[in-house]
Amino acid sequence: MEQIKSNKNIFNPFLLIVLAVISVYLLYSLIPSQQNSIKISFFDVGQGDSALIEMPQGQKVLIDGGPNDSVISKIDKSIPFYNRRIDAVILTHPHADHLLGLIKVIESYEVKKVYLTGVTYESPDYAQFLQTVHDNNIPTQEALGGDYIDFGEGIKLNFLYPRTSFKNREAENLNNSSIVARLVWDKESILFTGDLEKDVQPDLYEQSVDSELLKVPHHCSSDALDPRFLSLISPKYALISVGKDNKFGHPSKSCLNLLKNIQVFRTDYDGDVFFDMTKNSLTQQ
Repeated sequence: MEQIKSNKNIFNPFLLIVLAVISVYLLYSLIPSQQNSIKISFFDVGQGDSALIEMPQGQKVLIDGGPNDSVISKIDKSIPFYNRRIDAVILTHPHADHLLGLIKVIESYEVKKVYLTGVTYESPDYAQFLQTVHDNNIPTQEALGGDYIDFGEGIKLNFLYPRTSFKNREAENLNNSSIVARLVWDKESILFTGDLEKDVQPDLYEQSVDSELLKVPHHCSSDALDPRFLSLISPKYALISVGKDNKFGHPSKSCLNLLKNIQVFRTDYDGDVFFDMTKNSLTQQ
């Protein structure tokens, strides 16, 4: 009689691979990633803003999402497939060039909390964003000057503006409802400014704004920077998030002239721009 061979071991190599993948996933999901610096990625999303901050203990913060879904492929390169968590999403203000990419982000990642101003703004895109946040049961928090997020190890993201609530009220100029936040770790700091224009920047004169790196407001438009505000920041680096050959003529000559003694990076020229921040240094990668 012909011997019948057992097939019970045929799938063992495959099962081993599956078990190995599951083990790696569980390992990296349960144990926070460790690094010695904060990684900051300013994404080239065209005419818009988006920045990802990755903390030493593994927490991740996304500030704005750009004007389209291109931010997803950018984040995918930074966040491994086995860790789809973003601890905080910050919408500086609900203009489409900061907002639209966040809708897909919320649908694609495990977002733990959304920070926003709650400003009233009649826009189908903003309504869709708020509905997506609601449908995914994500808690929201109004960001106000004086509030902060503590990431441990002395790392804080301090909210500087707005000083008074925009919740459930309209802004005369939506740009000037932008959340301004300062990332601080000991001697180093980075200032994120949304699209806050120079008309209201004097409201920040009394705040601690000095920073090694400035994310230039409003794509370095002609209304982007108050000279005294810039002098108070006194940055070594400036990052302009702007689309190539955009219809608005950003960055403006007047804004670039204000930055002439500062090392400037532009997403339209440089693509994605990366920095490493430690307690004592900030370096461009």
